Order: sequence, then C-alpha cells, then structure tokens
Amino acid sequence: MQGTPLMPSDAQGAPAPEPTEKVIPSGLTLLGQVAERLENHTAHITMDQSGIVTSWQAEMVALCGYTAKEAVGRLLTDLIIPEPLHADHLAGLERWRQTQVSQIACTALRTVARHKEGHHLAIVVSVQVVVTPDGTRFLGWLQEVPADG
Repeated sequence: MQGTPLMPSDAQGAPAPEPTEKVIPSGLTLLGQVAERLENHTAHITMDQSGIVTSWQAEMVALCGYTAKEAVGRLLTDLIIPEPLHADHLAGLERWRQTQVSQIACTALRTVARHKEGHHLAIVVSVQVVVTPDGTRFLGWLQEVPADG
C-alpha cells in the first residue's frame, strides 16, 4: 500500500490554495499532529528526502543509543541502518525523489536497526510521508520487537 502524501497541488497540477492552519499547517505543526496520533510506537524520528535526520525523539536514545545532538543533521544510513540495507534505503530515497512513490509508507515493516554500540536489534518501523510547503519529511516510528515476538 502506498502512502498518500499531502500535496500542495491537485492531480491536474493546479495551484493549491495559500497554506493556512486550516488547509495545511506549517510542516512542523503538521509533523507534531501526526506524531501525537501514533501512540503504539515507542520512538520517532523525522528525516528529509536526502536522508538527513531532522528530529530525534528522546526515546530513540534508549532504542538506538544516539542522542539528538549526535543524530540530527546526519544521514540515517550512518546511524541505525545496517550496512547490508544501505543500498535498499538509498534506492528508496532516490525512487521517492524521482517519482514521489514510497514502497514502505503506511506499512509496518519488520526489519533490523543498528545500535550505536554496533549490535543489531529487531524492530518494526512505520513510515509516513508528509509533503508540506516547507518540504518533504519522512516520519518514522520505531518499536523494538521482543525476543519472543
């Protein structure tokens, strides 16, 4: 299932109305609203379409070991994506930049993350794409999968 991003124009390319709080809030306001609605995941981050981390919730420290100061401004691939998955992650970002299509948006993907200390942990990640006048952001909600899960 593909995500349906909020777009600043309609399907025919007609300009959208000027952004307002009622039509499309600012990017940060919208990201906060989406984050508040997803309560089943333990940690969240945001990333831009270049793969740069733009926010890092405190719960990510417990999950992956990096502080927000260490993570924000860095490539997600350099932080928590294991080496064997780098190419897939980068290809997905490139596909988004070319087509605005994401194969993982609006899904729950079971995968592996790399902790700062080097060990891997099983996680479920859900991604939502948000396109606002301020730019595209990928919101990721991560939850560790218990060993018996």
